[in-house]
Amino acid sequence: MLGIMIGLLAMQMAEAALVIDSFSCNSQSPTVNVENGANMNCNAVILNNDPSASVTVNSVSLVVSGSWAEQSSYTVAINSAIGASQTKTVAFQNIKSVTPGNDNRFLHIDIDGSAHTEEVSSVSVNAVVIKSLSLSTSSSSVNGGVDFTSTASVTAGGSFTDMTLALSLSGCSLGSGETGSKSLGALNNNAQASISWTITQGTGATCSITVTATGTAASVAASKARSASVTNPNPSTSSSDSSSASGASGGGGGGGGGASTYDLGALTSEKIQSLAKGDVVKFTLSGEAHQLKLMELTNKTATFNLSSAPEVFTLAVGEEKKKDFDNNGAVDLSIALNSIRSGKAEITIKAFLPAAKTAEEAEKPETAGEAKKEAKEPPPQEEEGSIQNILATVTSGGVVSMAFIAGLVVLIASGAYLGWSRMKKKK
Repeated sequence: MLGIMIGLLAMQMAEAALVIDSFSCNSQSPTVNVENGANMNCNAVILNNDPSASVTVNSVSLVVSGSWAEQSSYTVAINSAIGASQTKTVAFQNIKSVTPGNDNRFLHIDIDGSAHTEEVSSVSVNAVVIKSLSLSTSSSSVNGGVDFTSTASVTAGGSFTDMTLALSLSGCSLGSGETGSKSLGALNNNAQASISWTITQGTGATCSITVTATGTAASVAASKARSASVTNPNPSTSSSDSSSASGASGGGGGGGGGASTYDLGALTSEKIQSLAKGDVVKFTLSGEAHQLKLMELTNKTATFNLSSAPEVFTLAVGEEKKKDFDNNGAVDLSIALNSIRSGKAEITIKAFLPAAKTAEEAEKPETAGEAKKEAKEPPPQEEEGSIQNILATVTSGGVVSMAFIAGLVVLIASGAYLGWSRMKKKK
């Protein structure tokens, strides 16, 4: 009995001599940064404090606090002695975090059934991941040259010292003053943040947008990407447009020799279009084809050529040109210069159709008979008893009637008789 007690006491003394001298994971301590889902390796250094006797160790287990790791514990078989005042390094491999967070921890290290918290309890695991990333646009369909907004929103898992979002574009370009890469700064666990870009629609059929979010924590990085697209309802066809620079002399430059043509179809209301120098807008109004070309562009003004008029005119930002094609006193078309930026002029073209006509009727030209048809007013009526009526009564085709002649004779004879009677009485 005494022997057993002495043996147990010796074992307790031996275990008491063992301590965890240091603990780290991926060579990091006290904060361990790791990408969530990736394997990490942890090392524990066990020290035998007994200066005179060695201690035999059979197994060592690393116990996880909570359920953030793939396993609840990781055990390594030793089956060897640690010499007096000596150390032994135990490696726990392929520890995988399955739950992101900035305060994942270990409970203790178990040496042959004896729990040790020294060094272990101060270590926390920051398992990082980008939980979510979304990409949206202010419009799903935008005309060429027109600006729209794209917004990316990100949610962090674990704590990042920096979160950067980078934009990649195809078929469109960044707006004036924009940069493709923007930093959100540090993001803590479960924090959300958003950032936006102004994008100028290209001349093709589709603008393709991809945003990549990259978060860093020390030397560890996590990334995620999302994509979106915006269509162009009026894609243009590129042309050399040789007339745009052939007559120029001096300043202005050639602008690269390429220009775009935008076909807006039948114009029944208003449309917004952005134009670079040399670009052309085609449209029809009340069945007639029109073409507007941007001839010159400065920081404050734009000069246009309306070939259907024809007329060359210059607008400052905020000004508007009105046209009355049929000279009836009513405005048929207006062209307003909204803004000038990034080497492009944004204009609003507005049609003014007659209120009595539908959009379909406005496209049909008038026939020749309709254009010349005029209402004829009846001749003025003569008053009853007028000289003209009397003459009309006594004449027929320019011949005096017999009744009128007979009456005239009687009238003359009566007058002569009365005159003769008066003269006779005087005598």
